Amino acid sequence: MTRELLNLDGFDSSSGADARDSFPPVRGEDWETRIQAFKDNSGNVHFEDGTKDDGVRVADICRSAKLGSGSFGQVWKATVKGHTLAVKFCNPIIKDFKPEQKWAKHTAKAMEIDSARGPRCANILPCYGYIIGENYSVILFLQFMTTSLGKILERSGTIPDLVVGKFASDVSAGMYHLRHTFKVLHRDIKPDNMLIDKRTGVVKLCDFGLAGKVNDLSQITSAPTTAKYLAPEIGTRSVDGKKSEWTTQTDVYSFGISMYELIKGVLPVDNRPIYLKEPLNLHLTPNDSPNLHTLVNDCLLPDKDAEKLRPNIKNLDHHPVIRRFRVEEINVVTWLSKTLTEHPELDSDGL
Repeated sequence: MTRELLNLDGFDSSSGADARDSFPPVRGEDWETRIQAFKDNSGNVHFEDGTKDDGVRVADICRSAKLGSGSFGQVWKATVKGHTLAVKFCNPIIKDFKPEQKWAKHTAKAMEIDSARGPRCANILPCYGYIIGENYSVILFLQFMTTSLGKILERSGTIPDLVVGKFASDVSAGMYHLRHTFKVLHRDIKPDNMLIDKRTGVVKLCDFGLAGKVNDLSQITSAPTTAKYLAPEIGTRSVDGKKSEWTTQTDVYSFGISMYELIKGVLPVDNRPIYLKEPLNLHLTPNDSPNLHTLVNDCLLPDKDAEKLRPNIKNLDHHPVIRRFRVEEINVVTWLSKTLTEHPELDSDGL
């Protein structure tokens, strides 16, 4: 199966439930003020080289290769005012949505924009600006990167654990930035959403279409991410019939199983519905991964009460293994260059 560079499957356009649950309420005149401010910044693009253009229009976008598509929209490689970018065309909002549902939905689609407004993080795919059109359709201008860890894994089979250690450090930093700068959980952590910069070897999280704002208790309901990366507690119900809540530890499990897959090259396949599945008893030994087995095993605790034991995002970012790889020199660029030479299709445009 061909992996898409950017996975775009997101909210079901027939329902606003996820959007309403994921964003704090805004009432009264605040709606008009915020929506107007959002529109006023449409077309303001700050390019990677430091130049700025305040009048970018749809006509300035010259598409060259399709990078991904889904119910959420399409991503294209494109040239905009002489700059090569990944341009994300988000689907418009259906017309009968209430204004607050429109706001929540288009804010969810434009989550990449938030990453450009606050302090920059080297491990978040940067958004340089956007255009907003009718029915809150949004076009995002993102950094163009040719490959993901998912694509590399599909071609190469496994990745050395020292290299995966640097990837883990990068992804953890991106998760921490989203959580503590924007109070956001990614909710779709997986290798396909980890892009790698071939110039620097740095990994950047992308695709925030499923991300959600969290309150101080760090809880969100619903389970939108790809099933095989879901924590075992998601999809279950408590004795009172309530769905399990999405917590920071849920994203940490998705992180852990992603690192497990990068090291082992494959995950056990279980095609049954989530509610029929037993928790995967995944475990790395020192022979599997001399450097990462403790980190991955900590993140994959499968118990029903695992949220009490599994690291949260803050603790993950301060994990001894993450701290070690944050300072250790690993030549990822050399490994990546060799991999791209052996698999030139990884460095090509399109699906």
